Amino acid sequence: MKKHSIRYRLFFLSAKVTVIGMIISFIVCYLYSWIANGAVFETFNFSDYLNALISTFLAITVALGLSLRFTSGMITPIASIIESARKIAEGELSARASRGKYRITEMDHLVSDFNLMAEKLDHMSREMKVWNAAIAHELRTPVTVLRSHLQGIHDGIIQPDSTSIAGLIKHTDSLTHMIEDLRVISLADTGQLRLFREFVDLKVEMRTLLSTLAPQFAEKGKVLVQQLEDVSCYVDAHRIKQGILALLHNALDYSSQGKVVVSCREQAGNVEIVVEDEGPGIAPEEREKIFDAFYRADSERPSHVGASGLGLSVVRAIVLAHGGEVRCEPSALGGISFRMTLQAG
Repeated sequence: MKKHSIRYRLFFLSAKVTVIGMIISFIVCYLYSWIANGAVFETFNFSDYLNALISTFLAITVALGLSLRFTSGMITPIASIIESARKIAEGELSARASRGKYRITEMDHLVSDFNLMAEKLDHMSREMKVWNAAIAHELRTPVTVLRSHLQGIHDGIIQPDSTSIAGLIKHTDSLTHMIEDLRVISLADTGQLRLFREFVDLKVEMRTLLSTLAPQFAEKGKVLVQQLEDVSCYVDAHRIKQGILALLHNALDYSSQGKVVVSCREQAGNVEIVVEDEGPGIAPEEREKIFDAFYRADSERPSHVGASGLGLSVVRAIVLAHGGEVRCEPSALGGISFRMTLQAG
């Protein structure tokens, strides 16, 4: 739709409303005078009617001028929104609407909301491209390994002994974990992650998890230190344990040798679960990015077999689904501290 076409339509619409309003006002005044004075023709002479007619036409002229100014103020943002919407529909998500010369509160709000919507669409599109590239990259390695091993067994180059089969199972588990992590994150992003809440004794659940992982920490020269208080909260036990396991595996894979302190306590009506280590830590500018999918604080660190690169993203998704928050902070031990805060009830 052409810009001048919109201008003419708005102008004629406002002019029509103005003229009709003035005519109605003139008729009302005429009738009121007639009713109030009994007979209009006895109280009004030709000069009065001429003055009333001239005043009416002057009022209409001023009203038309104001209407033209009003439509000029509206035409730019409306035309800009129409043009930007057309560009976005064609795939140009960077298009934005402009406010125009004259400021009208409602139009300013409309333009702001439109631009906010366009910005979110653009951000989601860029995020989707990054996700697709990252997923393809992360899936390529285990799929390639699986195919090469299976091809080797098929060609008789690799003997299907227990070692080779165990390796295939390990890479299959890696794919399974990644698919499950992606499913959790996508469900949480769309608000469809179902939680089966119940009152859970976190001290008992966490003690079981820590006793299971203690030998793996010991093999890497790390010591699990428990500081668990008697805490009960209304959560999805499976999801919370999944989040705690992700934090523990992160400490197992990336912290230096030494203590890994795991604590659970009630604080100001909330429940705090903290996992902290002695190093090497994370740079301040990367502490928020660390929860993004496939992000690694140190690109030179080797990725561990079975690690999907989604663990901390899963933690954030689970905690946010519970209405809580998770933070990455410097630890008093010299390393990093991951703090999950959940509502107790």
